[in-house]
Amino acid sequence: MKANQDTCQILARLPLDLKQWLQHRAIDNVRSANSELVHILKQIRDQEQPQTARQ
Repeated sequence: MKANQDTCQILARLPLDLKQWLQHRAIDNVRSANSELVHILKQIRDQEQPQTARQ
């Protein structure tokens, strides 16, 4: 994912096991760890949006 005006950079501390899991998942999905994290977060957001809209 290329940085542009629609992105921001954050610093996050992850437990080592979570970082390793993310790296392995990224490799399995042929993505960078950053792209995999963005993908996971978007999936969660999309799952939660219909619930939020109903409230």
